[in-house]
Amino acid sequence: MKKLLSITVWVIAIILLSIPAMAQKKAQQYGEKVDVKKAITVSQLLKVLAGKGEAAVVVKGIITEVCQAEGCWLKLKNDKGEPLFVKIKDHAFLLPKDIAGKKATVSGVAVVTEVSVDELKHYAEDAGKTEDEIASILQPSKEIRINATGIVVE
Repeated sequence: MKKLLSITVWVIAIILLSIPAMAQKKAQQYGEKVDVKKAITVSQLLKVLAGKGEAAVVVKGIITEVCQAEGCWLKLKNDKGEPLFVKIKDHAFLLPKDIAGKKATVSGVAVVTEVSVDELKHYAEDAGKTEDEIASILQPSKEIRINATGIVVE
């Protein structure tokens, strides 16, 4: 009986000591190390890119979409809800497909680019859009894109 009580106390102590560790969300690092302390918002990125063609940046936001084919790109949203397209540079790493809604910090090079209709349709297909949604893409779009070398997902 004394032995059973002792074991029970130890089990309870281990569980109670484990709760804080379980409660902490562990951030997942993909690709190269990201200095999350240097992160700016998507809105601040627009100011950084003003008058420049590209800039090395660390940007944070909420993931709104992830490539459902491979996990090779994602979209972040800014405080106005506008998306920022993030492509994994050289497919150096892939992301889980179920991370939409999570916070992310992305390190890479931001560029302003025009995206062709064919490329937009390709990404729509990767995102799992319907045939009608894909067929409705008729115009190229100008967007800010980050070629990511590292991503931290929280």
